[in-house]
Amino acid sequence: KMIESSDLKNGFQILDAMAGNGNLTAHILKYCQNKNITNTNITTLEFSEVQCEIARKQILNENVEIFWGDILTLTSFQTGKKLPLESYDRILLKSANHEIPQHKQDLFYKNLFSLLKPGGKLIMLGFIFEDEVERNEFAVITKFKDTMAGMKYAAENRHFSTRNDINQNLKKAGFINQSAALNFEYTIHSEV
Repeated sequence: KMIESSDLKNGFQILDAMAGNGNLTAHILKYCQNKNITNTNITTLEFSEVQCEIARKQILNENVEIFWGDILTLTSFQTGKKLPLESYDRILLKSANHEIPQHKQDLFYKNLFSLLKPGGKLIMLGFIFEDEVERNEFAVITKFKDTMAGMKYAAENRHFSTRNDINQNLKKAGFINQSAALNFEYTIHSEV
């Protein structure tokens, strides 16, 4: 559904931002093949070198660049090369904005906006909380889980946004015409 709502066309430049092991990129490639969408180029941006290596082994396609770098600096760790500004028709972000600390959310959305061509679109799939109480309860559970797993950085830096937070950040960055393509309820049951 996320890819369908992206309205992909022939010749598009696509950024799979904070891509992990590239599984969304693999789904985009398959979708394009099934829909006869050609000449698309995908940049798969990921912070983790391990995840990039997994992506390189799983995605063998000349139209995909695996970019080991940071969305907050837009720079490759390996080469120092910067992601080109205003170069992408679509940016897809799957379950990742909560990995950015609260004090860097403005920069995060500003960077995403700067990478889009005029008329480009950002398509996000992720947690959106309607109220702060629910968000805060979820954050406590997640912090506990991350701490137990030894993921100190994640425990200290994850930030789950409310719908209002995201809308304000998008607006500040310059995005217009924000809408939800698809909403669904997701219930988490946790016993500690």
